[in-house]
Amino acid sequence: LDIIAVILGIFFTIRKLDAFHREPKEFPLVPEAAFLDWQLREVAVYRRASLACFLKIALDWGFLYLFGKLVPFGVLRFVGASIDISWLVVVIYSFVKATALAKERRRLGIILGGFMVSPKEAARRESDEAEEEFDDGFDFDIQEARKKERLREDSEEPN
Repeated sequence: LDIIAVILGIFFTIRKLDAFHREPKEFPLVPEAAFLDWQLREVAVYRRASLACFLKIALDWGFLYLFGKLVPFGVLRFVGASIDISWLVVVIYSFVKATALAKERRRLGIILGGFMVSPKEAARRESDEAEEEFDDGFDFDIQEARKKERLREDSEEPN
C-alpha cells in the first residue's frame, strides 16, 4: 500500500498545485467570487489527501522503526492496520469531494490542464448556442454557411 500512497500523494500534490496557481483572470467568464470559493475548496481537498498519503508512509515506517522491537507483533499489526484504514477513509472521502468539485468546475467553465478558451471564442460559442436555441428550421442554409466559414477560418489560423 505504500507504493499506492506515494503515487496518489504525488497525484494529489500535482492537482493541488494546479488548482492553487490558477488566477481568476484566466477564466474571465467565471465570477471571481465563485472561482475563489471553488479554488479554496479544491486546494483544501487535495491538500488533505496529499498530507494523508505522505503521513501514512511516515507513520507506518516511523512506528515500525521506533517501536518494532519493543511491542508485540500483534500490536504492530493493529497499529499498521489502523493507519492503513484511516488513510483509506481519507482518500475515499477526498475522491468523493473531488468528484463533486469537478462537477462544479465544469458547471462554472473552469478547465484545468486543458486548452484555455479565449473570451472571443467563448462569445462565439455562446452566439452559436443562442442561434441553435432560436433555430426555427428556416435559416438552415445560413447556419451551414456560417459553420463552413468558421471551419475555413480555423483551418487557416496558424498554430
